[in-house]
Amino acid sequence: MSCPIAKLVEDALACMTREVPVAYRLMAQALGARRFELAIDGEHFMLDLGPTALRGAVVSITTSIDTLHGLVHGQLDVLDAIVDGRLDVMAGPDDVAAAAAAMTYFVQGAMRCVSMRPLLDRLEALRKERT
Repeated sequence: MSCPIAKLVEDALACMTREVPVAYRLMAQALGARRFELAIDGEHFMLDLGPTALRGAVVSITTSIDTLHGLVHGQLDVLDAIVDGRLDVMAGPDDVAAAAAAMTYFVQGAMRCVSMRPLLDRLEALRKERT
């Protein structure tokens, strides 16, 4: 079974690791041993950034590719997406705060990745296929 969204996330993290390693390290540090369980348009996958993540708390996120696209492109605010029922986050308060900090570092790093543009194009293509 093909998992293009999971592959896209994996490639975005690899891009950050290569091109903006400081942002990646800060993101991983903010996340700590936590891990993400992501469900996006029927794809389910885990995101672990550190070797101890298997013992950490799980931050469960469910959304659509359309919502992901809006969040990544700054067309949609995370809080608005949660309130509107477009982004479902299941985690404890400390885990949500840590995930928010990690995502801030991800966005800061992604904006500095020269190789991120083709990945955003892939996201757009996936969105068009599925909507």
